[in-house]
Amino acid sequence: MLFTPANDEDIQKYLLIAKKTNPNVQLAKEHGGSDGRFFAAKGSKVILHRPDCDNVHGKQEYVDLPTMEKVYKIYKDYVTS
Repeated sequence: MLFTPANDEDIQKYLLIAKKTNPNVQLAKEHGGSDGRFFAAKGSKVILHRPDCDNVHGKQEYVDLPTMEKVYKIYKDYVTS
């Protein structure tokens, strides 16, 4: 199970940076699996954020490249800030 409080300092910093690139970014609860559980088990915070995509792990899987570029910029800005 992954849980990082919405008011966490790192979450708020990430959200602020993300909103500069995409004002529609918002925090949400989500179901499903992630390798982030292994990091969370060691005490790391986990942020899950992905580009627009569909049919994950299935036929016709795709990722929207323009949103992939936005997510890359957000990651880069967060890591270098």
